[in-house]
Amino acid sequence: MKTEEIKKYFEEKDSLNSIGHAYLFSNTNYENIESAIEYILHSIIFKKDIKIEDNPDVYFIEPEKNVIKKEKILDLEEKLSKTSQISDSKVYIIKECEKLNASAANCLLKTLEEPSENIYAFLITSNMDYVISTIKSRCQIIQCEVNDRKLIDEEIVSKTISMIKIIESGVKAIAYNSSELYKSFEKDELKKVLSFVELFYKDCLNKIYGINLEFFYNNEDLIFKTIENNDYKKIIGKIKILNDNIDLLKYNLNGNLFIDKFLIEIGRL
Repeated sequence: MKTEEIKKYFEEKDSLNSIGHAYLFSNTNYENIESAIEYILHSIIFKKDIKIEDNPDVYFIEPEKNVIKKEKILDLEEKLSKTSQISDSKVYIIKECEKLNASAANCLLKTLEEPSENIYAFLITSNMDYVISTIKSRCQIIQCEVNDRKLIDEEIVSKTISMIKIIESGVKAIAYNSSELYKSFEKDELKKVLSFVELFYKDCLNKIYGINLEFFYNNEDLIFKTIENNDYKKIIGKIKILNDNIDLLKYNLNGNLFIDKFLIEIGRL
């Protein structure tokens, strides 16, 4: 679903009084569907025009050092047990839910299995394959479309293609080009580019599986060339490295060292 389709879907559910307690948004990240979630919270759940970050009844969980630990879920459960501050409802949003470790996932299952009234869960993942099946089975799954043109910055896409070509050109070329990359990106921009590079490799998997391309449908030549030079396991490995490094960008890192480390790591596959 695209952003407007997600909004319409929840409007229809609301009109039928059938809003579920837990939703899993797949194939996306929080930034891509933030406007849809804001709309759902403002217009359907809370019916109050309060910014998400200012709403005391909305709780965010996201990975720290690339993992979500049990302690975060226990802290969430304690907060959910308290009285709502602005309405009868509470919402928790788990970014990158595929990064729940086993203890955290098992802890969350109890909350999902025995939902309290007026508590709503929004789980978000860019990689459904890493979400455990028991969590999937307890959520209503919404497949998101990443090719919503309103979310695309063409300059970012252009830099994404350049980054992909450097990655695919081999370790020697990476070492030669890395110094130029230092000058190319601000931290936030680099995060967007790496997120799009991750989507590119997921489109490579789509092509391998015979599924329609979701984002880089205008770059089939580059996708075919990438598939020729990478088997399935290597593409999965690159997606994992990208995912890990995107998470590291939350921290105050030296940009030059970060890019060096990332390119060398992905170039060794």
